[in-house]
Amino acid sequence: MSKGRRKLKNAVVDTGAQVRLAIPFFILLILSGGVIMLLHWQVVHDISELNNGITQDFAMITKLNQVSVNVLMISLVGLAVLSIACLVLWMIYSHRIFGPLVPIRRQVENLRNGNFSEQVTLRKYDEFKDLADNLNGLADSLKNGTLSHPAETRLN
Repeated sequence: MSKGRRKLKNAVVDTGAQVRLAIPFFILLILSGGVIMLLHWQVVHDISELNNGITQDFAMITKLNQVSVNVLMISLVGLAVLSIACLVLWMIYSHRIFGPLVPIRRQVENLRNGNFSEQVTLRKYDEFKDLADNLNGLADSLKNGTLSHPAETRLN
């Protein structure tokens, strides 16, 4: 896009690259879920050992079971928050890296086709901003005919 703002419907910019970037986030989520389940298993195991020693006190057993359920719910809510945070971070980083590639690729194609009047406009904090500025400078030089050949530069 030649505008600085992109639409939310363009969430997937470069499918293959974004999937490769998402893999570490998904591994983090799976490992976090495993740690949460391990911790919950440990709590349930400890509570079941306590239950074996206090079989007559049903109020205590009920309270310990409630603690187990509370630990599981808090863990699942934490995993949900972590999942949302990973998704948001993935969207931010993937768009920061791969979003600028679309207009840069378009500009390279424009230059290849002899269209030197188009300019690449990226957001202020996009990666590859320097590359886009250099492509714009190249397009201006080609448009104005002021581009010198590298061999000519070395001879002077």
